[in-house]
Amino acid sequence: MDCPHFLKQLDAVFPGSEDHEDPGVREAVAHLSECESCAREFQARGEFDRQIAVRIRDVPVPPEARERLLQQLSRTNPGPSPASTESGSRRPKRLRLWKTLAPIAAVLVVGLIFYMRRDTESHLTMTQVQDSVAKQFADVTFNQYDELPDFTGGFDAAIDDGRWNRVTNSNPRGVDLDEDGKQDAAVYWMNSPVQGVLLVLSPDLVDDPPSSPSPRGPARLYNPVRVAWLPRDSKKVHICVLKRDGDDSDLDRLLRYVIDAMTA
Repeated sequence: MDCPHFLKQLDAVFPGSEDHEDPGVREAVAHLSECESCAREFQARGEFDRQIAVRIRDVPVPPEARERLLQQLSRTNPGPSPASTESGSRRPKRLRLWKTLAPIAAVLVVGLIFYMRRDTESHLTMTQVQDSVAKQFADVTFNQYDELPDFTGGFDAAIDDGRWNRVTNSNPRGVDLDEDGKQDAAVYWMNSPVQGVLLVLSPDLVDDPPSSPSPRGPARLYNPVRVAWLPRDSKKVHICVLKRDGDDSDLDRLLRYVIDAMTA
């Protein structure tokens, strides 16, 4: 018999159990002592099963969902058939139980992933962020900024390049970029030398953040004028947005004021 056949038989052996003593898998278990490759694969599968078992136990299942799962189990696995009871073989019964539980386990794992993602910041592409910024800040005026709610985003919204503190206010407002009802960016107003806003995004919000650590590196976008960068040693993307009627000269003037004047 070949290795795939033995590994298929060993699928009936539960990690940490005494199933290896079952006559139906005794030959396959003996094969492990002769085949290093199968032994490693069997060990890896057992470790995977143990990790899945731990994660499934920690999944918060709503009572109504738990009841539906139990009902499904009772329908699909009502108990051992007379034939299996009379034969005295445990292995076929165990395999059928696994086939019943496997889809349910998969559903619970998916539920765990959804639950974990639900309590973390959703991830956006830089294109999605830029589209949202262009939509929400089509007209960058102080009145528009003043109507934003106070920042309560739950992350450190400090500007990671202190030079920008020279041109921004100290109390940011909050904005929801992905429309999930939670603030994921802090917004600072800039009044001099040009008017606009500086957005500091939640850490790791962007899947593909800009590679440039300076606002002078990335390409500029327009309507409104804006540029995005990721400061060195930071996880928070920064976006500078100027008034719609602004142009490159306004942005250059701002950058000279913020960067050059403070490094001269």
